[in-house]
Amino acid sequence: IDKKKHIPNSREKSDLEKGGQPGHEQHTLGPVPDDEVTETEEHPLGSCPHCGGELEEVDCDNKDELDYEVKVIKKRHKFPRYKCKRCGKEVRARVENRLKEKCQYGSALQAMILALLDLGFVSTNRVKKLICGFFSGQLNPCEAFIIGMQKKAARKLDVFAADVKRALTIELVLYWDDTVIFINKERSCMRFYGTEKLALFTAHASKGREGLDEDGLLALLSSMTFVMHDHNTVNYNEDFIFINIECNQHLQRDLQKLAELSKHEWASLLKELISSTIHDRKTRQKQGETSFPDEYIKAFDSRLDELLAQGTREYEEDHNRYYGDEERRLLNRLKKYRDNYFMWVRDFRLPTTNNLSERSLRFTKIHEKVSGQFESVDYARHFAKIRTYLETCARNGVNEFEALLRLTQDNPFSLSEVLSYSGS
Repeated sequence: IDKKKHIPNSREKSDLEKGGQPGHEQHTLGPVPDDEVTETEEHPLGSCPHCGGELEEVDCDNKDELDYEVKVIKKRHKFPRYKCKRCGKEVRARVENRLKEKCQYGSALQAMILALLDLGFVSTNRVKKLICGFFSGQLNPCEAFIIGMQKKAARKLDVFAADVKRALTIELVLYWDDTVIFINKERSCMRFYGTEKLALFTAHASKGREGLDEDGLLALLSSMTFVMHDHNTVNYNEDFIFINIECNQHLQRDLQKLAELSKHEWASLLKELISSTIHDRKTRQKQGETSFPDEYIKAFDSRLDELLAQGTREYEEDHNRYYGDEERRLLNRLKKYRDNYFMWVRDFRLPTTNNLSERSLRFTKIHEKVSGQFESVDYARHFAKIRTYLETCARNGVNEFEALLRLTQDNPFSLSEVLSYSGS
């Protein structure tokens, strides 16, 4: 605390200025087609601003403006009551559940509230202020209603979340990771499981095996599933039968940090080997290849053996330096989990990093900065379930506000509908 910490970064600093570079194409709004213009405002001149003379119009310059206006709708739904001439019973049309009260806020407003909470990560009290401001005080939902919206929306998504979980069990590669969140001032956990098309979020009071068992996903995976993670040792136990693969980007960061602190050559050389091999793999993938030739793999394994042996020598000769314990642990980890770290060299279907999980959990930090902590585990779980719905929709090209609108109309997208958007 109160000290500047050095965070190793494998990126190299360039001398380029921030922003668009020379030659970068500038993007601007195009003119509105004539048949789409909804309003026209004239800006005439009465006389010449230079000499005061009479003016004659010779041409016209058009400047288009895109804007919006807020219109409050106060709709009354009428349900005529009838008396049957045959049986004498009184009947009326079925009243939808969303209209069960004498007066209620509509689905569009509810979708806006959920968008502010779960897309903008705005706190409850500020959502109330924003809504009141947008509509000049004509609509002013209380905080209790806003908080209740989360619970109500999450309850409608039980089936969707269960379908996502079921779909993840048959994927070839599953990514997962967790991060710290705060619930009622206590360190807690938000967890992600997913793929490029599927996202499942869960929340727990703490990290650890109990939460994994409660989620119940990893135990359902088969021996044909590859699980990408950031060296979560809980994955290596007899209760799970899936195949573990380790994130190489985290490994490269560890190697970079070690190289800077210890000045040991093996760390920087291994980082270069990993980077060059990943580059070669991408090149071959673009050419349609699915694996390296046997000779390439043998050369990689041989070079890896050399570098690990060199690392052991350098550590033994200079193990009293700062970061010595970390270097020893890193060497032992590479030797023990070597196949898990470098399985991607033999199989191009497998990823090299767990970046997908890290990107998927980044919103938790935004939420923490903008909105702060969660008031309870239940509220965090409501939030996680809604994020499961929104993130899965976004990954398949479904507009998130449209998804929220469907949700508040008691007709959320099903997983099969969402996947059909991207052809998955």
